[in-house]
Amino acid sequence: MSRRVQHFGGGHTELKLDVVTGYLAAYARALKDKGFRLSYLDAFAGSGWRAVGSATDGQGSLLPEPEAAAGSAIRVLRNAERLNRYVFGDANEGNIASLKAAIAEARSIDPSLPEPEIHCCDANDLVARECARLRRSSMDRTVMFLDPFGMQVQWATLEQIAATQKVDLWLLVPTGQALIRLLARNGNISSGWERALSDFLGGADWRDRFYAQPSQDLFGTLRQERQATLQDVSRFVIERLKATFGPGTHPTGLSLAHGGSGAEAYLLAFACANPNPAAYNLALKFANHMIRHPRGV
Repeated sequence: MSRRVQHFGGGHTELKLDVVTGYLAAYARALKDKGFRLSYLDAFAGSGWRAVGSATDGQGSLLPEPEAAAGSAIRVLRNAERLNRYVFGDANEGNIASLKAAIAEARSIDPSLPEPEIHCCDANDLVARECARLRRSSMDRTVMFLDPFGMQVQWATLEQIAATQKVDLWLLVPTGQALIRLLARNGNISSGWERALSDFLGGADWRDRFYAQPSQDLFGTLRQERQATLQDVSRFVIERLKATFGPGTHPTGLSLAHGGSGAEAYLLAFACANPNPAAYNLALKFANHMIRHPRGV
């Protein structure tokens, strides 16, 4: 079948993949002789391919098809430091078919690549199943990468992850791409979007944090202005993660810009659910190194 190339990303996409794959390598090296069964789960694995720019005919003219690069799933499978198990999911049947073909092609070239589990399902359901599996086994550990296109991950799902005490989580939060845009300056947010924000942020108290107290104008109309900046929204997300995961939460995460403005589009956050200080301090050491040196420099 033809490649299903997903058109998204840019420099920030490369950066987040560098961080996650670099962390996985350090994680695997640190735990490979400890007797654990190590897994990696990507609940938004996509099609296996992504566009990295427009192809040219060699003379500067653009061709209709973009250049395609391996997506996050293929990059993880090619990581030299291997885990015991890989799980990829996506809710789109077309993406799953393309992902299976991409992995089959990659494994035909390099048969040593691991053969992953692939599921077509909702990300929250896939994570819930993995959390249930972790609760049944004392020697299983999982790194999860949740990279939604918007706000598909519910905070209740993150609470399930934290409760396992066995997951290291990388979460991409659309702070500038979605959250700040939904937080209307005049406070006029539809009930549907209010529910979505509350589900994503783990409660309705975001309104008290992001908006001034309602006041009446000269005509007696109640108005409520947003006082939170993009940076305030990012800090709120980190605070909420720390309240859920505890001291294994990275204090800043990695701010990812999109386009030429330099403004934050996404926040790549990290949290280790293991309450053991030795475990979460080691995880934070690895995460902090990747956040400070995402290109490995």
